[in-house]
Amino acid sequence: MAGDWSKMRTDLGTSPKVVRLSSALKEDRFRIVGGLHSVWCLFDAHSEDGVLVGYTTEVLDDLVGWPGFSEAMIAVGWLDNNGESLALPRFEAHNGQSAKRRAQDADRKRVQRMSASKADDRPQKVCPRGEESREDIKAKSNARAEHALEGEQDGEKQDPPAGPKPKARKRITGSKPAKTAARFAEFYAAYPVKKQRATAEAAWKKQGLDGIADEIIEHVRKMEREDVQWRTGFIPHPATYLNQQRWTDEPQSEVKQATVPAPSPDKFGAKAAMTESETPLERAINYARQQRNLQAISEEEMQKMIAEATERYRGQHGQPG
Repeated sequence: MAGDWSKMRTDLGTSPKVVRLSSALKEDRFRIVGGLHSVWCLFDAHSEDGVLVGYTTEVLDDLVGWPGFSEAMIAVGWLDNNGESLALPRFEAHNGQSAKRRAQDADRKRVQRMSASKADDRPQKVCPRGEESREDIKAKSNARAEHALEGEQDGEKQDPPAGPKPKARKRITGSKPAKTAARFAEFYAAYPVKKQRATAEAAWKKQGLDGIADEIIEHVRKMEREDVQWRTGFIPHPATYLNQQRWTDEPQSEVKQATVPAPSPDKFGAKAAMTESETPLERAINYARQQRNLQAISEEEMQKMIAEATERYRGQHGQPG
């Protein structure tokens, strides 16, 4: 989407997890940061709660053009894989519409403070007591001339300007819902995820949800019974549920397919580039070393894999036997 954006910490390049990724993948930290940005933008574009159903680590590696990157993110705790989908931990804190809204509010308040500070520093023009400035006298004179001209054009004698009009009374059309949290405890007791209670209670009170508490609690129970993602453990935090008004959602009876079909690894991305430039033996050796860097295998197992690959592809020209 044009104009869309994603948050990123200013000290991300020196994060201990980035350093661990750099050591495991044998790449500089700037490329690691670029890979993380690609992954986070992918989740931000195609997920509302940080879960991509139907995606695998192989598909994600292919989309970002970096084999082994997903497994490295899992190793440092920046990605979860349950076999059927991929999820970003703490997605709501840094991605999604709520996080962007918080960032925009903070930036807007910063700009307002700067504008107010500049206005206070601007020199004010002071006139002697009981006198008006030339600009004020000129503005009033022009206003009287325009008023007289309008009267002549209409052919009517204009009455002198009246004094200030009394303020009109505000009409009271109805009372707003009371912003209390008297029934929040019932909702929290029924909600299956017990996280960020204070944040959730503040969202409940801000929206004045006591009046529709029964409707919300019934929706929570319905989602537990019928929604496939809730039944498999992918449940938003209660604060996210309330802020995004998820009680209007309909339960999903089956897993939706990924919105962007993954291209064939042999025709797109880094794997296709390797196919053109590396022999099968080189690919096998690089794979064994990469697994060792990720500490997925021991040094002895790596040497065994390299020896088996050398024996298998010896004397062949780029094609496995």
